[in-house]
Amino acid sequence: MIACPAQYARRGNPARPAKAELHRHLDGSVRLSTIAALARRHRLDLGVRSERELAERARVLTPLAGFEEVIARFRITQKVLCGYEAIRRVAFENVEDAWRDGVKLAELRFAPAFIAAERASATTRSSRRCWTAWSRQRGAAASKWP
Repeated sequence: MIACPAQYARRGNPARPAKAELHRHLDGSVRLSTIAALARRHRLDLGVRSERELAERARVLTPLAGFEEVIARFRITQKVLCGYEAIRRVAFENVEDAWRDGVKLAELRFAPAFIAAERASATTRSSRRCWTAWSRQRGAAASKWP
């Protein structure tokens, strides 16, 4: 039997170590309900008409044909990560979901350049509005740094 420190044992059982997730993508682990809520809040067009269609276009449940198909799924979450509060909410929910799944140690990864790319190439009115709000939030946050 291999024992592990009590704080990492699953339900206090030293013979059963807790789960660790060492490569969880922030933008790949967003709840569908959160995607829908953020899209409504920021009036973003995700190119879907229902949550069922959103589920079909945003989730990856089986291997996809190629890299472009995978990136197309990420573009949906990329659009809704349009500001500090959205990113903060998604990060919190990622940690909450991992915890509920029994994960005690997680490495949460994200690519700021990838998330910001949607706003850098924004062409729609809703994306520009989201980018403006995000820029103001970041400007306000930056002014609070010492």
